[in-house]
Amino acid sequence: MTRQEVLEILITNSTYNPRISPDYELDHATTVYVQIYVLSIDTVNEQSMDYSMNIYLRQRWVDPRLSFSNYSKANMMELDAKIMSQVWVPDTFFRNEKKGEFHIVTVPNRLMHLYRDGTIYYSMRLSMLLSCHMRLQKYPLDIQSCPIKLAS
Repeated sequence: MTRQEVLEILITNSTYNPRISPDYELDHATTVYVQIYVLSIDTVNEQSMDYSMNIYLRQRWVDPRLSFSNYSKANMMELDAKIMSQVWVPDTFFRNEKKGEFHIVTVPNRLMHLYRDGTIYYSMRLSMLLSCHMRLQKYPLDIQSCPIKLAS
């Protein structure tokens, strides 16, 4: 079967619903593994108590509904933007985000791979402004710890 035929069976012509999490029927949360790769920390602003950074946010989970081992010998399929919008994704967000932007030059900087066992690898590039409560009593010899608060 072609990639397109497999995706039609799994997503278009099935009862697959991207609004329902993969483990909903099992009555427990879906485990999502997260990796953040920091490309740059650009500014730290003591007055507004925030900092800006560019990152890759990478997430991985298993959606058994999308396993295609019965339909294809391929190990992995890269999903295009149209198909990505039809796949369940975790509602991951940054609790201390003041502002965030997805990179879309020249195309959206998002990547989704679907593996034969239903594992999904999802990566996106983000620029963010995050709040950071700074203690400046020892300025200029202060040391700050600015967290990235991730939640779902």
